[in-house]
Amino acid sequence: MRRSMVPAARGATDQRVIGNLPHELSSFVGRRRELSEARRLFEESRLLTLTGIGGVGKTRLAIRLASTVQRAFRDGVWLVELGEQTDPKLLDDYVAVRLGVRPVSSDPLHAIIDYCADRSLLLVLDNCEHLVDSVARFAGEILRRCAGVKILATSRESLGMGGEVTMRVPSLTTPQQQSREFEGLAQYESVSLFTERAASVVPGFVLTDENKDAVARICQDLDGLPLPIELAAARLRGMSVEQIMNRLSDRYRFLTLGGRGAPSRQQTLRLSIDWSYDLCSPLEQRLWGRLSVFSGGFDLDAAEGVCGQDMSSTEVLDIVTGLVEKSILIREESDGVVRYRLLDLLREYGSEKLEATGEQFDVHRRHRDWFEDLAVRADSDWISSRQAEWIAWLRREQRNVDDALEFSISTPGQVRSATRIVAALYQLWVADGLIGPLRYWADRTLDATAAETDMYRADVLCGGAAAHAMQGDYLRARELVDEGWRLAEVVGDVRSRALAAWADGYVNASAGEFDTATAKLESALAMSRFDENLQYVVIGLGVLGLAYILAGSLERAVECFDECLEITVPLHEVTYQGPDTGVSRTRCVASG
Repeated sequence: MRRSMVPAARGATDQRVIGNLPHELSSFVGRRRELSEARRLFEESRLLTLTGIGGVGKTRLAIRLASTVQRAFRDGVWLVELGEQTDPKLLDDYVAVRLGVRPVSSDPLHAIIDYCADRSLLLVLDNCEHLVDSVARFAGEILRRCAGVKILATSRESLGMGGEVTMRVPSLTTPQQQSREFEGLAQYESVSLFTERAASVVPGFVLTDENKDAVARICQDLDGLPLPIELAAARLRGMSVEQIMNRLSDRYRFLTLGGRGAPSRQQTLRLSIDWSYDLCSPLEQRLWGRLSVFSGGFDLDAAEGVCGQDMSSTEVLDIVTGLVEKSILIREESDGVVRYRLLDLLREYGSEKLEATGEQFDVHRRHRDWFEDLAVRADSDWISSRQAEWIAWLRREQRNVDDALEFSISTPGQVRSATRIVAALYQLWVADGLIGPLRYWADRTLDATAAETDMYRADVLCGGAAAHAMQGDYLRARELVDEGWRLAEVVGDVRSRALAAWADGYVNASAGEFDTATAKLESALAMSRFDENLQYVVIGLGVLGLAYILAGSLERAVECFDECLEITVPLHEVTYQGPDTGVSRTRCVASG
């Protein structure tokens, strides 16, 4: 068979060099699990694509993987770096050059296929994201017609072709909070990377008890991404670790010292993320900016409700899927719930883009409205079988709820929503033991609404008083009770008076003044019954029963607990009627 190519001229020495895989100039840190998983996947497929956001270390992992399997390929491992190639029409020519194939016709792909047909080799196609369609076409032709060839690709999104196996490269392991255990920090890959790169810049640099908190904070702030961590370590040429940590609030301008051998888009952190942004469609760019309003993640319903005002449900789903495929969004699933999140670096970038569109206020308001509505629904569902679901919701969404409250309090004209959210979440915070956040947000909301008369301000005063009493701050608790009574006189409704009486009795009970407490709590219970406020009937019965136990009136305590269970058991509520918790357990104590 006549070949449609001739090998490029090579000397005798070159003939002994199989492939062009570069030698690593710096240590390879961590990635033991990822390397093992990638090798396993590569043994099962002829095309493996490593995906992930720019700067996460896809190229380094691919090169390390290729070096560990190169002996399995008789004709070598060939790295084709595509990051600087912008014309998809020249892809085949570029690969041919890297393989040393010189086509004798105008069809370089045919020449490559002819060359590879009876060879055993590995092609590493690096940074394919901007040439995805062309790379997919090329890979398909090669794999179909060259049985001895395998392809390892890196890309910010998959190639989207049959037979492809994809593996997302995650960030390096990173301490989630500053650890007091000095010895434990070194186990985190991001800390090890920073330390090793720092030692190459400042000989003798080691992790110490004095600098460990700053190093951990740097790795946290940079999301465990290798590229920005290495850029930060390079700054040690002129700064201390503590100074670097303090400057990371302006990280895009600060991290600008990439190595001279790095691709131009990785010379700075900003250029790396610009590269990802430019690869997105206009709709993906728009949604990326809007999604930056979420903190701690979001689900598809929230993405549609907050960010999809000018898009259909199908469009939002398709765009979110596209952002996952481009490694902008991280998809996570737990207990059957699928959520998405942006790394903090990408969220900060998206926030800048959102601000530039002029949509920032509207999107933040929609975000607040979404979580206010859910908080109100949680409150209305509290005495029901959905109680546990709502507690789990708050745990997932606490950062978003905090952001919604912050927006409401700090934005002129929006504070009434903070009052409603805090009032609605009182029971969820208490049930989950979040007394500190309850105090914090109640106090801030009350300060921001001091000049306003709001029907839900009574709820916040009541909840705030209880929270302060729970933590022993009786002076502040009584101040809030007094204000609650004054508000009740101004508003003049039964509900406000019932809340003030309940808070008054609760503070007395917490302070050990049980006889006074039971009288006030009985009054509050009567008013809640009259007002048909089921939630505070149940809450009142529970607290009143406990107060009667402590006052020594066990018979009345059992009556309160029995009535509470009569209400909650048919509704399948769990906080009060669970067999090992709440009222059920306390009733057993009271009844002996």
